[in-house]
Amino acid sequence: MLAEQVDGLLVFTHGFAVLNRAQIIVLAARHRLPTLYGWRDFVDEGGLMSYGPDIDVLVRSAASYVDRIIRGEAPRDLPVQQIQPELSGQTLTLQLRFLKISESMGNDDSKVVDADSVD
Repeated sequence: MLAEQVDGLLVFTHGFAVLNRAQIIVLAARHRLPTLYGWRDFVDEGGLMSYGPDIDVLVRSAASYVDRIIRGEAPRDLPVQQIQPELSGQTLTLQLRFLKISESMGNDDSKVVDADSVD
């Protein structure tokens, strides 16, 4: 990777990436490569940052729809829901390795920032 002067890495939430996330996270950290993942699970396991939907919210929303359909509602009558993505990251890691984070972000190891509040 370094021989080609890669400046960053974007990891999509494909089955391959999910199955190999531990190795991807370790290699990205070893090479000090800023990496953006599609799910917060990657950040929870040590990845640098993610931008994407909260999987728990998606599952609850789907379960709610299934319940409503089982109870007799027609799928065509259900409203379309748009899940807002969230930005999360290891703020301490970001500070030490890559960026200067403002004091407003805090100094905890993991910080979720509402995507609408990011300029």
